[in-house]
Amino acid sequence: MNTPSTTASLPVHLRPYQQTALDLLTDELDRTGRAHIALPTGSGKSRVLVALASRYLDRVGDPAPGTVLVISPRVAITEQLARDLTTTGHTVATLPSATDHSPKSPVIVGTAATLLRWCRRTGNRPALILVDEAHHATATGCRELLNTYSDAHRAGVTATPYRHDGERLDEVLGRCVMVRDPDSPDLAGILAPVTWCPVALPVDLKQVPASRNDHGRDYIVSRLGAVLTSPAAITATVDGTGSWSRTTTPVCSSPLLSVGTAARSSSTGRYPPVTRSTRSSGWRTGTSPAPTLSGGVVRSPRTN
Repeated sequence: MNTPSTTASLPVHLRPYQQTALDLLTDELDRTGRAHIALPTGSGKSRVLVALASRYLDRVGDPAPGTVLVISPRVAITEQLARDLTTTGHTVATLPSATDHSPKSPVIVGTAATLLRWCRRTGNRPALILVDEAHHATATGCRELLNTYSDAHRAGVTATPYRHDGERLDEVLGRCVMVRDPDSPDLAGILAPVTWCPVALPVDLKQVPASRNDHGRDYIVSRLGAVLTSPAAITATVDGTGSWSRTTTPVCSSPLLSVGTAARSSSTGRYPPVTRSTRSSGWRTGTSPAPTLSGGVVRSPRTN
């Protein structure tokens, strides 16, 4: 990313901590070609990713020497990322709608699998790969794309820089150059306080069927959702939280772990001793019973 600027995109307005994240990512990419950051949910991680793509294209000129690929974990997020990237003034194509003629677009957004198929079909070699929700970077599909184009610079953003299967992000995305918790001073006034109210839910995970995917063994989402939104679960949530639950979103969680603690541990290879991590790992491989589940209600309105 050291080529002098020859073009200028429309500005991406960033808060001070987002600007710091952008600068740290850029510096690390210049130095090693790999980097990632950890910011809380709702703090504008994707905006940093958009600004990084725009900065890269400004620095290398138009046409760029290689495409910028933006990996999205889901189709809905793909469309949102594409809209945000378009506001920078650069041409953006999305997959699977992109065709063989879309290499003229300097930025391509899609899931890892569709991006890999597109690159192979068109012969396009990316110069920069950006990963939104970067905790998915160690999954089979994303890792295959990153390994196939190992000479491309890569960066990612995530709110959960750890995986319960013990895979390390730094092995595929390099060093975590910035970590912020929701209570970090430079996020003061950005995020509303999170209030946690534990509730015992009448949920038996042994009754929820599971299947295998790229990440190992996991619950079938539709069946899990049906259990968590059953009349019994909703009644327990309401009874356990009173009128307060009317303004909250019910969630289910096993022991919570600080994002900052997890990020710092994952960057050094020392993972905190979390019961869920051990039990989930064993369950995914079929060597231990299903992990336990505790329920609760969390309220976290966003102001950004």
